[in-house]
Amino acid sequence: MASISPEQSRRRPRPANARKASAERLAAMAAANKPSVENVRVVAATPALQRALVHPSGRKLRPSGATEWPMDPFTVRRLKEGSIRIEEPKNEEHADKAPHRPSARHA
Repeated sequence: MASISPEQSRRRPRPANARKASAERLAAMAAANKPSVENVRVVAATPALQRALVHPSGRKLRPSGATEWPMDPFTVRRLKEGSIRIEEPKNEEHADKAPHRPSARHA
């Protein structure tokens, strides 16, 4: 009987029919795994609603600041009735700036 070293026993042999994933397949998988519903940041109209409203997915509204909810029929109904509102992004002017570069000391 041939002896197998511990290093050889840890390696898993590659199946005969295994192939490397092509760029097309990786792109198709990324598209399939992308959420079908976009998320929006919402805030409650009043403090009482903030404590009472819970999305059917189980997400509660945060005590302060916005909460991400999916833009689904439940969220659309709450927006139409005025119990929540969408929070607009505040830091749009910073998106145009160049990314942070590390200082010379850290290079």
